[in-house]
Amino acid sequence: MGQFWISTTKNAVDVDVNAPIIIIFSEDMDPTTINQTNIRINDGIQDIDGSATCQDANATFTPTMSLECSTTYTVSVLNGVEDLFGNSLSENYSWSFTTITAGVCGCGIEVIDSDGDGVEDCNDGCPDDPNKVEPGAKGCGKSEDGDGGGGCFIDALKFIFFF
Repeated sequence: MGQFWISTTKNAVDVDVNAPIIIIFSEDMDPTTINQTNIRINDGIQDIDGSATCQDANATFTPTMSLECSTTYTVSVLNGVEDLFGNSLSENYSWSFTTITAGVCGCGIEVIDSDGDGVEDCNDGCPDDPNKVEPGAKGCGKSEDGDGGGGCFIDALKFIFFF
């Protein structure tokens, strides 16, 4: 019987509550065996609803709803998964991860981008200024050189004429 292995990040912390769980096998898997029966996510009380899909050697479990903040989850890949040759795991394989802490952007704090600069307000030092993410020396809403404020400003005009 052949063998295959699984690549995971054990005991990962600060995992996004909306991130899919990706499992990388050492070889292409039989997609009919990659399902919620053989791949389970548990919060210590119950299994999490979701869907499992497979493309080649990559399996993805996508929870139906966001995971809970500050929670340790256990992922279990059961020996019902098989590669394309019908080989299965010799035993179940499990590992854990912990989601981001409550009160962090995306976990109890709304993720919006008011100024459209591509940085969420909870991580943006100037959430109403699309040209800055940090206040800089002159504050938000004011252009200045050297702080990513975008553009130039004029301190003084000096004209020199040569005849």
